[in-house]
Parts: sequence; C-alpha cells; structure tokens
Amino acid sequence: MKTKIRILHVDDSIHDRILVRDVLEKEYSEYEIISADNRDKFEKYLSEKEFDLVLSDFNILGFDGLQVLGVVKKVKPDLPVIIVTGTGSEEIAIQAMKMGAADYVIKSVKHIQGLSPTIKSVLEHNALIKEHKEAQERCKENEERFRSIFENSTLGIYRTSPDGKILLANPTLVLMLGYDNFDDLASINIELQGYETKHQRDEFIKHIEEEGFIKGFESTWKKKDNSIIYVRESAKAFYNKEGTILYYEGIIEDITERKHAQDALQKNEQQFKALTEEAPVGIFKTDANGNTTYVNPRWCEISGIGLNEAKGNGWINAVHPDDRGIITEGWQKAVEKSESSLAEYRFLRPDGTISWVSGKAVAQVDDKGNLIGYIGTSTDITERKHVEDALKESEEKFKSYIQHSPLGVFIANEKGEFLEVNPAASIITGSGIDELLTMSIPNLFIEDALPVALQHFERVKNEGEAIAEIPYIRKNGSKNHWIVSAVKLSDKRFLGFVIDITDLKNAKEEIIKLNTELEKKIEERTSELKQKIDELERMNNLFVGRELRIKELRDKIKELENIVNTRNKN
Repeated sequence: MKTKIRILHVDDSIHDRILVRDVLEKEYSEYEIISADNRDKFEKYLSEKEFDLVLSDFNILGFDGLQVLGVVKKVKPDLPVIIVTGTGSEEIAIQAMKMGAADYVIKSVKHIQGLSPTIKSVLEHNALIKEHKEAQERCKENEERFRSIFENSTLGIYRTSPDGKILLANPTLVLMLGYDNFDDLASINIELQGYETKHQRDEFIKHIEEEGFIKGFESTWKKKDNSIIYVRESAKAFYNKEGTILYYEGIIEDITERKHAQDALQKNEQQFKALTEEAPVGIFKTDANGNTTYVNPRWCEISGIGLNEAKGNGWINAVHPDDRGIITEGWQKAVEKSESSLAEYRFLRPDGTISWVSGKAVAQVDDKGNLIGYIGTSTDITERKHVEDALKESEEKFKSYIQHSPLGVFIANEKGEFLEVNPAASIITGSGIDELLTMSIPNLFIEDALPVALQHFERVKNEGEAIAEIPYIRKNGSKNHWIVSAVKLSDKRFLGFVIDITDLKNAKEEIIKLNTELEKKIEERTSELKQKIDELERMNNLFVGRELRIKELRDKIKELENIVNTRNKN
C-alpha cells in the first residue's frame, strides 16, 4: 500500500482550508491534509506528528507565514515549506525563499488548483537534496573512516611509485621503520634503501607486475638505525588509462616478534627432543584431538611398547585392562573440554609385569589461544605405590592398636579441638565418641582442672612433649585422676594418651590412711610398753637393792659367827 503524502496546512480561513482540501484530497487520493487554524495547533501538530510538507498562508491572524517558516526551520529544518501569498506579494515571496521556503504559490483558485504539481516538484527536489546530503554525509563518513583506519591502523599503510619513491605512509609505518615523521621517511627510496637485500625488492616487483597484486610476501626491511625487521606485505598496483603502473598501495605487518618466536620455537623443539631422549620420566605429545604423535624412550621402557605401537590411540592397549575404561573416558573428556588431565593407572607390559604411573597432560595453545595439542609426562611410581601400600598397612595396624588400646587416645589440632578419639577415651571421659569430636580441651576440663590442662597443652606445643597429672570431673560429678602423656606430631596435630589412675590414687590414699592409723596404734602400744618397762625397771631396782642388803646381812652374820667361834675356842 502506497504511503500518503502528509501535509500540515496552516491557514485561519475556513474557506481556503476547504478549497485546498477539495483540490488535494478529493482529486488526489495520495494526499492527507492536517489543518491548523492557529499558532498553538500548528506548533502542537508540528512537534507531535510527522509531515512531508508544510503549506502555510502568509496572512494569519496574529501570526504570519514567515513566522511559520522560522518555527519549521528551527524544529524540523529538513521539512519543506510552501508559502501561499496574495497577488502583488512578490517581495514577501522572495523574502520567504531567502529564509528557506521551498516554493510559493499565489493565492487564487487557479493557482491553488495547480498546487499538486508544485507540491510534487518540491518533494522531488527535497528528496534530491536529502539524497545529495546523505551522499555527502556518507562520503564524509567514509573519508573519516578511511582517515581513522589510516591514522590508527596497527598495520603500516603506504603508497609508493614503481621506482621506490614513498608517496604516502601512515604513522604506524613511520614508527615501525624508526623514523621521526613522514617527511623523514619520504626522504629515502624504498627500492634502494628499504629492503635488506635487493633481490627481495626485485622479487616483489616481478610478482606484482605479472599479477597486479601480491599477498603475504615476507621479506626483511631496514629501519632508520639499520636494524632489521621481518615484515609480511600485501600490495596492489594501480594503472593509468594506458596500462602503465602509477603507484603501489599496500599494507605492512611487522612479524619480527613472530619470526623470533618461530625461531625460538624451532630451537626449543630441538632442545625438547634432546632433553626428552635422556629424560628420566616418560614424555608424550599429542595433536589437538588427543592422538599420540610422540613418546620418548623412557615412556617406552615404562609401558613396554614402542613409538609406532603408541601412536594414535595405540597407547591405550598398554594400559592394564582394569584401568583401561576409566582412563579412556577421562582422557576423552579432557580433550573435549581442552582441559589438563591427571590420573594414576597401571601399564601391563608384554612380559606380564605391572608398572604404576602418574600421568599428567597439559594443553598447548598457539599465540591466539587455539588448542594445538597436549604434552604430558608419565612418571613411574611403582616403588612409591609399594611404599604407600606398606604405609597403608602400617596405618591400619596403628589404627587397630589405637582402637583396641586400653589407654584413652586423643588427637587434637592446634586449638585443642579433638579430631579423633578411641573407645577407651569415651569410657574414661564418660562421653560418647561423637560428642567428644565436638569438644575441645577448654570444654572437656572444668573448674580447677582447666588451668592445669591448658598449661600442659601449651608445654606440649612449645616443648614437643609433656606428662602431667590432671584431675577430671565426670558428668555424674565424680572426681577422677588422669595421667596425660602428650607429644607434638606437627604444628597442627597433637597426640595424647590418658591413663585413669583414679583407683590407684584411691588405693594409695587408703594405704596412707591405714599406715597413719597403724603408726598411731604402734605409738600408743609403744607408750604402754614403755610404762610397763619403766615399772619393771623400778621393781628390778628394788629387788637388786634388797639382795645387796641380804648379802650384807649374811656377811655380817658370818662375821659374827666367826667372832663367836673364835671366842668359843679361846
């Protein structure tokens, strides 16, 4: 459906508005007339609606066509305006045209009836102006875009004559070649002074003269300080009507770093090969799809197969059948996601022996981040596995000893929080194992025992080991006594052994009590015996004195008898 031509008609005369509507809308269906009979309506419609043209009478009550024209040019400068003037108003028409009116029409029935061709002519002319303006804007944009590309391109851009004169060069090329400005660069001849060797320029000229262009030509150019840069060049020849080359236009990419990187890569590959041939670990390389392309001699020794057997996916045949499925699946997932791979698995050699390996592969990417393959190592960990198995067996024995130990065993971290306890610890404390694993030294010991326990723990942390007797209050309120012997396993692990000496302590106290009572009874008995001995001694002393007196009496009696006998003889 054809879009109608929308016209804003500004006129305060209803007769003139009807005349214009009858002429345009009734006779020409492609017109749509919106009328405004005052300034407010005109400005409202102009701001709110879209029109193709404004048709304005010059004489409007309180408003004139020139003012209408001024408002339109201010609000919508590209909207064409036709002024309708009375006869003899050529000066007004000229003034309106100077102010930007597209055309004017004499206010008469005859001229109004011929209004449609005038409108179409104005619209066609306006369309041409708009198209020309848009073309100019596009041309300006293209020029600005080209200038922006020319000025800001990371590639060098040039124009040179066939004999090597530099006609044009962008700042990147000037900087790339080490010159201060374009004039400094233009002072040299690229054919004579630009290339490291003349045959490179000759090859460039030969190719571009034959083909009219050259693409990706690599050569070495000399900078202002005579240092060398590697470049990749693409150029096109431009001809005159006679077919003679006028100039070359081209772009230059500095590939010096890439060239050095390629040289370094080649050197690294040579070094890689030399190192891998003598490496003590197995080394392998794959393409981006994970297909093996290289394995070193040590890898062959570990797996028991050769390079040709290992290529592609052949290496998987050397993997132990029990490990093959999970290793294949893990490797495929890593390749699909371009991720690193790490796994431990077994090789089953042709002679039936088994070797354990730790396989690690990392993705290799190019300078654009694209995956180009994997490189990895296969480390023989057979001996380590044997040690781990022995250690595991030892750990299991240790755990069995701990679980069945009659001593309470506690393993705590540096905060005193219990990480592991055995059944004996549960029995000794009166708390369940799960409960103990939620506890720590500060909330296991209470009242007067806590400072002693904390002091003991600090000694273990600082000195590496300590033994202490610590009282312990059970949940039922009974007081127990522990001997705690602890050692420092690491800065974050501590091992403690607990012996409940409550019964021993009580027995000792009972023995002390009995000894005290016995000593008291012995002391009392000794006192009684001493009294009796003293009495005996007193009695004995009395008895001895009596015997002496009897003896004296006997002696005297005997003496008297002797005297009597003597007297009797006389």
